[in-house]
Amino acid sequence: MNKSAIGNVTRAYHDYVGSKPIIEAPVLGALGAATGYYGAGFVIPKLLKVLMAGKTEQEKADMMKEYESENTEGLLRNLLGVAGGAAGVGYSLNKHLDLKGGLKGAFDSLSDQNYWSRPEVRERVNAARDSRMAALRYTPQRTYSSGRSLAKQASLEYSSVWAPNMEQERVPIAQSLTLIQRDPFLTLPQKDVTTAVLEGAEDSDSGLTSGKKLMRSAVQLGVGAATGYLFGKATSSLLSLPAMVTRRLSGTGAIAGALINTGIFSEL
Repeated sequence: MNKSAIGNVTRAYHDYVGSKPIIEAPVLGALGAATGYYGAGFVIPKLLKVLMAGKTEQEKADMMKEYESENTEGLLRNLLGVAGGAAGVGYSLNKHLDLKGGLKGAFDSLSDQNYWSRPEVRERVNAARDSRMAALRYTPQRTYSSGRSLAKQASLEYSSVWAPNMEQERVPIAQSLTLIQRDPFLTLPQKDVTTAVLEGAEDSDSGLTSGKKLMRSAVQLGVGAATGYLFGKATSSLLSLPAMVTRRLSGTGAIAGALINTGIFSEL
Protein backbone atom coordinates (compact mmCIF):
# COMPACT_ATOMS: atom_id res chain seq x y z
CA MET A 1 0.00 0.00 0.00
CA ASN A 2 1.55 3.30 -1.11
CA LYS A 3 1.53 6.55 0.84
CA SER A 4 -1.40 7.95 -1.14
CA ALA A 5 -3.57 4.95 -0.34
CA ILE A 6 -2.60 5.13 3.34
CA GLY A 7 -3.49 8.83 3.35
CA ASN A 8 -6.88 8.11 1.80
CA VAL A 9 -7.63 5.43 4.37
CA THR A 10 -6.57 7.73 7.21
CA ARG A 11 -8.74 10.57 5.95
CA ALA A 12 -11.70 8.26 5.42
CA TYR A 13 -11.37 6.90 8.96
CA HIS A 14 -11.23 10.41 10.40
CA ASP A 15 -14.18 11.66 8.36
CA TYR A 16 -16.51 8.71 8.91
CA VAL A 17 -15.35 7.20 12.22
CA GLY A 18 -12.64 9.09 14.12
CA SER A 19 -14.52 12.38 14.28
CA LYS A 20 -17.73 10.73 15.52
CA PRO A 21 -17.39 9.57 19.14
CA ILE A 22 -20.65 7.60 19.12
CA ILE A 23 -19.35 5.57 16.17
CA GLU A 24 -15.67 5.35 17.06
CA ALA A 25 -16.18 3.95 20.57
CA PRO A 26 -18.04 0.79 19.47
CA VAL A 27 -15.83 0.36 16.40
CA LEU A 28 -12.62 0.49 18.44
CA GLY A 29 -14.23 -1.64 21.14
CA ALA A 30 -15.13 -4.32 18.60
CA LEU A 31 -11.70 -4.19 16.99
CA GLY A 32 -10.01 -4.39 20.38
CA ALA A 33 -12.17 -7.31 21.45
CA ALA A 34 -11.49 -9.17 18.21
CA THR A 35 -7.77 -8.50 18.49
CA GLY A 36 -7.67 -9.74 22.08
CA TYR A 37 -9.79 -12.82 21.40
CA TYR A 38 -8.14 -14.00 18.19
CA GLY A 39 -4.70 -12.80 19.21
CA ALA A 40 -4.93 -15.07 22.23
CA GLY A 41 -5.26 -18.02 19.85
CA PHE A 42 -1.83 -17.11 18.47
CA VAL A 43 -0.17 -16.40 21.80
CA ILE A 44 -1.52 -19.25 23.96
CA PRO A 45 0.11 -22.16 22.03
CA LYS A 46 3.47 -20.42 22.25
CA LEU A 47 2.96 -19.86 25.96
CA LEU A 48 2.12 -23.52 26.46
CA LYS A 49 5.28 -24.51 24.64
CA VAL A 50 7.32 -22.41 27.05
CA LEU A 51 5.53 -23.82 30.11
CA MET A 52 6.07 -27.38 28.94
CA ALA A 53 9.76 -26.95 28.20
CA GLY A 54 11.83 -29.58 30.02
CA LYS A 55 8.86 -31.71 31.07
CA THR A 56 8.40 -35.39 30.31
CA GLU A 57 5.84 -36.61 27.79
CA GLN A 58 3.61 -37.83 30.60
CA GLU A 59 3.77 -34.49 32.37
CA LYS A 60 2.94 -32.72 29.12
CA ALA A 61 -0.03 -35.04 28.56
CA ASP A 62 -1.30 -34.38 32.09
CA MET A 63 -0.98 -30.64 31.62
CA MET A 64 -2.87 -30.73 28.33
CA LYS A 65 -5.61 -32.90 29.84
CA GLU A 66 -6.13 -30.47 32.70
CA TYR A 67 -5.88 -27.52 30.33
CA GLU A 68 -8.57 -28.89 28.03
CA SER A 69 -10.87 -30.17 30.78
CA GLU A 70 -11.14 -26.73 32.37
CA ASN A 71 -11.48 -24.91 29.04
CA THR A 72 -8.56 -22.70 30.00
CA GLU A 73 -8.05 -21.49 26.47
CA GLY A 74 -11.64 -20.33 26.14
CA LEU A 75 -11.45 -18.48 29.43
CA LEU A 76 -8.20 -16.75 28.49
CA ARG A 77 -9.49 -15.78 25.07
CA ASN A 78 -12.65 -14.32 26.59
CA LEU A 79 -10.67 -12.38 29.18
CA LEU A 80 -8.30 -10.96 26.57
CA GLY A 81 -11.25 -10.15 24.34
CA VAL A 82 -12.91 -8.18 27.12
CA ALA A 83 -9.64 -6.43 27.93
CA GLY A 84 -9.11 -5.53 24.28
CA GLY A 85 -12.64 -4.21 23.95
CA ALA A 86 -12.31 -2.13 27.11
CA ALA A 87 -9.01 -0.73 25.84
CA GLY A 88 -10.60 0.30 22.52
CA VAL A 89 -13.57 1.98 24.17
CA GLY A 90 -11.31 3.57 26.79
CA TYR A 91 -9.06 5.06 24.11
CA SER A 92 -12.05 6.55 22.31
CA LEU A 93 -13.49 8.03 25.51
CA ASN A 94 -10.13 9.49 26.48
CA LYS A 95 -9.85 11.03 23.03
CA HIS A 96 -13.31 12.62 22.95
CA LEU A 97 -14.71 12.86 26.47
CA ASP A 98 -14.54 16.27 28.15
CA LEU A 99 -14.09 15.31 31.80
CA LYS A 100 -13.69 18.92 32.90
CA GLY A 101 -16.86 20.20 31.29
CA GLY A 102 -19.28 18.68 33.79
CA LEU A 103 -22.08 16.28 32.90
CA LYS A 104 -23.30 18.46 30.05
CA GLY A 105 -19.79 18.78 28.63
CA ALA A 106 -19.23 15.04 28.87
CA PHE A 107 -22.51 14.30 27.08
CA ASP A 108 -22.02 16.97 24.42
CA SER A 109 -18.43 15.90 23.73
CA LEU A 110 -19.65 12.38 22.91
CA SER A 111 -22.65 13.40 20.85
CA ASP A 112 -21.34 16.44 18.97
CA GLN A 113 -18.44 15.82 16.60
CA ASN A 114 -17.76 19.57 16.48
CA TYR A 115 -17.72 19.94 20.28
CA TRP A 116 -14.01 20.73 20.57
CA SER A 117 -14.37 23.45 17.90
CA ARG A 118 -16.87 25.42 19.96
CA PRO A 119 -15.47 28.88 20.82
CA GLU A 120 -16.15 28.55 24.56
CA VAL A 121 -14.53 25.11 24.71
CA ARG A 122 -11.48 26.20 22.73
CA GLU A 123 -11.15 29.24 24.99
CA ARG A 124 -11.18 27.06 28.10
CA VAL A 125 -8.70 24.56 26.67
CA ASN A 126 -6.37 27.33 25.54
CA ALA A 127 -6.58 29.01 28.95
CA ALA A 128 -5.61 25.75 30.66
CA ARG A 129 -2.73 25.30 28.24
CA ASP A 130 -1.52 28.87 28.80
CA SER A 131 -1.68 28.32 32.55
CA ARG A 132 0.52 25.24 32.28
CA MET A 133 2.96 27.11 30.07
CA ALA A 134 3.06 30.01 32.53
CA ALA A 135 4.04 27.62 35.30
CA LEU A 136 7.07 26.63 33.23
CA ARG A 137 7.98 30.00 31.78
CA TYR A 138 10.92 30.40 34.16
CA THR A 139 12.41 26.99 33.29
CA PRO A 140 16.14 27.65 32.82
CA GLN A 141 18.38 26.53 30.01
CA ARG A 142 19.06 22.83 30.22
CA THR A 143 22.59 23.27 31.50
CA TYR A 144 24.23 23.06 34.88
CA SER A 145 25.39 26.67 34.70
CA SER A 146 21.78 27.86 34.59
CA GLY A 147 21.84 27.69 38.37
CA ARG A 148 23.95 30.85 38.44
CA SER A 149 21.17 33.01 37.05
CA LEU A 150 18.64 31.41 39.38
CA ALA A 151 20.78 32.12 42.43
CA LYS A 152 21.35 35.75 41.42
CA GLN A 153 17.73 36.44 40.45
CA ALA A 154 15.97 34.56 43.24
CA SER A 155 15.08 37.77 45.09
CA LEU A 156 13.82 39.43 41.89
CA GLU A 157 12.18 37.22 39.27
CA TYR A 158 10.80 34.50 41.51
CA SER A 159 9.79 36.56 44.50
CA SER A 160 7.48 38.62 42.29
CA VAL A 161 5.57 35.57 41.08
CA TRP A 162 6.13 32.42 43.11
CA ALA A 163 8.58 32.83 45.94
CA PRO A 164 7.46 33.86 49.41
CA ASN A 165 9.16 36.61 51.33
CA MET A 166 11.66 35.57 53.96
CA GLU A 167 9.01 35.39 56.68
CA GLN A 168 6.49 33.15 54.94
CA GLU A 169 6.55 29.44 55.75
CA ARG A 170 5.96 27.79 52.41
CA VAL A 171 8.94 25.47 51.91
CA PRO A 172 7.83 21.83 52.39
CA ILE A 173 10.58 20.14 54.42
CA ALA A 174 9.88 16.46 53.62
CA GLN A 175 9.39 17.11 49.91
CA SER A 176 12.54 19.24 49.77
CA LEU A 177 14.63 16.64 51.58
CA THR A 178 13.55 13.97 49.10
CA LEU A 179 14.31 16.28 46.18
CA ILE A 180 17.79 17.10 47.47
CA GLN A 181 18.67 13.47 48.14
CA ARG A 182 17.68 12.54 44.57
CA ASP A 183 19.38 15.52 42.90
CA PRO A 184 21.79 14.08 40.30
CA PHE A 185 24.09 17.14 40.31
CA LEU A 186 24.78 17.54 44.03
CA THR A 187 27.63 15.60 45.62
CA LEU A 188 27.05 13.60 48.79
CA PRO A 189 28.73 16.23 51.05
CA GLN A 190 26.64 18.98 49.42
CA LYS A 191 23.48 16.95 50.00
CA ASP A 192 24.48 16.45 53.64
CA VAL A 193 24.97 20.20 54.17
CA THR A 194 21.67 21.10 52.50
CA THR A 195 19.86 18.39 54.46
CA ALA A 196 21.34 19.71 57.72
CA VAL A 197 20.16 23.23 56.93
CA LEU A 198 16.66 22.07 56.03
CA GLU A 199 16.35 19.91 59.13
CA GLY A 200 17.68 22.72 61.29
CA ALA A 201 15.03 25.06 59.91
CA GLU A 202 12.16 22.75 60.81
CA ASP A 203 10.87 23.97 64.16
CA SER A 204 7.10 23.66 63.78
CA ASP A 205 4.50 20.94 63.32
CA SER A 206 3.37 22.31 59.97
CA GLY A 207 6.14 20.60 58.02
CA LEU A 208 6.94 23.96 56.40
CA THR A 209 9.72 26.45 56.89
CA SER A 210 10.66 29.95 55.72
CA GLY A 211 13.60 31.61 54.07
CA LYS A 212 14.46 33.38 57.33
CA LYS A 213 14.64 30.09 59.20
CA LEU A 214 16.76 28.59 56.45
CA MET A 215 19.11 31.56 56.68
CA ARG A 216 19.34 31.20 60.47
CA SER A 217 19.99 27.47 60.18
CA ALA A 218 22.75 28.05 57.63
CA VAL A 219 24.40 30.70 59.84
CA GLN A 220 24.26 28.34 62.80
CA LEU A 221 26.22 25.82 60.75
CA GLY A 222 29.02 28.34 60.42
CA VAL A 223 28.52 30.42 57.26
CA GLY A 224 28.53 34.20 57.14
CA ALA A 225 25.35 36.25 57.37
CA ALA A 226 25.51 37.37 53.72
CA THR A 227 25.92 33.81 52.46
CA GLY A 228 23.21 32.61 54.81
CA TYR A 229 20.82 35.26 53.55
CA LEU A 230 21.49 34.42 49.88
CA PHE A 231 21.10 30.71 50.63
CA GLY A 232 17.84 31.25 52.51
CA LYS A 233 16.43 33.49 49.79
CA ALA A 234 17.43 31.26 46.86
CA THR A 235 16.40 28.05 48.60
CA SER A 236 13.01 29.34 49.71
CA SER A 237 12.39 30.78 46.25
CA LEU A 238 13.12 27.49 44.50
CA LEU A 239 11.82 24.87 46.92
CA SER A 240 8.48 26.60 47.44
CA LEU A 241 7.64 26.10 43.75
CA PRO A 242 5.22 23.31 42.70
CA ALA A 243 6.70 19.81 42.97
CA MET A 244 6.48 19.27 39.21
CA VAL A 245 8.60 22.37 38.65
CA THR A 246 11.21 21.62 41.32
CA ARG A 247 11.74 18.14 39.86
CA ARG A 248 12.25 19.68 36.44
CA LEU A 249 14.72 22.24 37.79
CA SER A 250 16.58 19.55 39.73
CA GLY A 251 16.85 17.38 36.63
CA THR A 252 18.48 20.21 34.65
CA GLY A 253 21.00 21.08 37.37
CA ALA A 254 19.41 24.42 38.13
CA ILE A 255 18.81 23.80 41.82
CA ALA A 256 22.31 22.41 42.34
CA GLY A 257 23.81 25.37 40.52
CA ALA A 258 21.76 27.85 42.54
CA LEU A 259 22.76 26.30 45.87
CA ILE A 260 26.44 26.06 44.93
CA ASN A 261 26.56 29.67 43.77
CA THR A 262 25.30 30.94 47.10
CA GLY A 263 28.77 30.00 48.40
CA ILE A 264 27.53 27.97 51.35
CA PHE A 265 29.46 24.84 50.45
CA SER A 266 32.78 26.67 50.11
CA GLU A 267 32.38 28.24 53.56
CA LEU A 268 31.82 24.97 55.40
